[in-house]
Amino acid sequence: MIRQCSMLGRLGLACVIALFAGTMTSHAQEAGRAASAVVKPIIYVPPLRSAPAGRVGGSTRGAADSDLVVEVLAPDHVGLSAVNQPVLYWFLSRPVTKPLEITIDTVELSTNRPLLEKTLGKQWPAGISGLALRDVGVSLKPGVTYRWSVAVVFDPVQRSRDVIATGLIEYVRPSPGPILTDDESAAQLSARNGYWYDALADLSRDMERWPNRRAQRADLLEQVGLNLPAAYDRAVQPRS
Repeated sequence: MIRQCSMLGRLGLACVIALFAGTMTSHAQEAGRAASAVVKPIIYVPPLRSAPAGRVGGSTRGAADSDLVVEVLAPDHVGLSAVNQPVLYWFLSRPVTKPLEITIDTVELSTNRPLLEKTLGKQWPAGISGLALRDVGVSLKPGVTYRWSVAVVFDPVQRSRDVIATGLIEYVRPSPGPILTDDESAAQLSARNGYWYDALADLSRDMERWPNRRAQRADLLEQVGLNLPAAYDRAVQPRS
């Protein structure tokens, strides 16, 4: 009986050791994938489409409102999203205490009302902020090019004082085929397949778990000429 108990004890201990080793191996593999995703560069491959430049930034000229630059985080062509309710991001070079107006409309002239015309808050920090279209109940139609804009409304009576930045977006359903490799993050997969808005959203979301994603986001922004938002990201990047 004592020998049987001893043997069972050794078997139990062996099982515990094997389980522990398997768990540690799993954690190590996950950590390895995360680390390689951080180190591996993110490369944005623009879609092969001929289209006019679509991004326009805004800046103030009046003395009272000086030093404000507004930029939408969009490429200088039609940016794509694989989802119909993407997150739209923008950049403010300094804090503002004025409301923002977010507008989405089709590029083609129409008498219909805009898809979205939303006024948001009056307190905005410097840096990058975003709006999930899911939160405002808006969905994009596939194959339709939309122009979206962010306006800082300094005077609701004199809208000519607005500081406006605009960009283009299109919802394109992904074709089957692209798969995520072991050393690749979701953002890298989106970027190499031309889905700008999804790559940006993936990086922004992952920064809560992996702060080094902020440096990757700066890399992505620089690839389409968004140097000021990229410089801001690099300035607030925590030291590793």
